[in-house]
Amino acid sequence: NVPYVEGAEEFLKRYAMLYKIFVVSATPHKELSSIIKKRGLRGYFHNVYGAPRRKTILVRNIIRDNKLTNRELVYIGDALSDYEAAEANSVEFIARINNNDELFYGKTIRFKVKDLATLKKILEKAGKG
Repeated sequence: NVPYVEGAEEFLKRYAMLYKIFVVSATPHKELSSIIKKRGLRGYFHNVYGAPRRKTILVRNIIRDNKLTNRELVYIGDALSDYEAAEANSVEFIARINNNDELFYGKTIRFKVKDLATLKKILEKAGKG
């Protein structure tokens, strides 16, 4: 019942065919898969990964299993574990700030966004769009 992050649904509808989009979440995998199915979102994602596996390992596996380079990816997240997974894998990180800016205090983050409405512009600035 949680509303979409502003711009997220529009981005998925517009760009899911252009980009391989993955979900990496601390939500238990079975619950996450159920939520995505109930919301009719499965078709937007190349793959979905949830707990108990650690995000750092999941990102490493995404890179390996999809024959990608870390420079081809961008990780969008709102938790310190998201930042750490991106950093550990040398992946560009975009912080979604939602009353959580203190989580990233002292961290070097090139891009911070309140919502995903401007995501395409940020990806272009990051050299990913």
